[in-house]
Amino acid sequence: MEETSQQPIINSITNIKVAGVATMSYWSILETNNSIYFVQSGSALGIAGFAGAPSTLISVAGDMIASHKAKQVADKDLATVLSESTQYFGFSQQTLPQITTKKGLFGGKIIFPNGKEKSWTESGIVKLKLSGKKYKLFLEMLQRKMSNQ
Repeated sequence: MEETSQQPIINSITNIKVAGVATMSYWSILETNNSIYFVQSGSALGIAGFAGAPSTLISVAGDMIASHKAKQVADKDLATVLSESTQYFGFSQQTLPQITTKKGLFGGKIIFPNGKEKSWTESGIVKLKLSGKKYKLFLEMLQRKMSNQ
């Protein structure tokens, strides 16, 4: 996809938390006129409860900071968001079919490739679980981009 980071952000879904083995990552979904971007804005250690009070405090503080940073994504321009991100994936009209959605009982999942080869250490995909309201908003974003084709 050819990126033009000067596009305005017209819609966003922020503060999507994805739990890992020892970390929590924070994602946002940004809609521009031509594309949908999945942006990881940060991560925090998720070791609360395993190693006592000091690690719990560090974990909670890290979670609050990363969550706040993820919420601020919607207030910035696209170029700034992408430059400050940990990683991001952009999908234009031609690559939108690579995004898979799965409806769940209380929301849904979004699955998209991360550009890495699938191996025993790498899944090759990113899965984001969304609440019902956020999942509905994403489906509306996706529908708008698909209808622009």
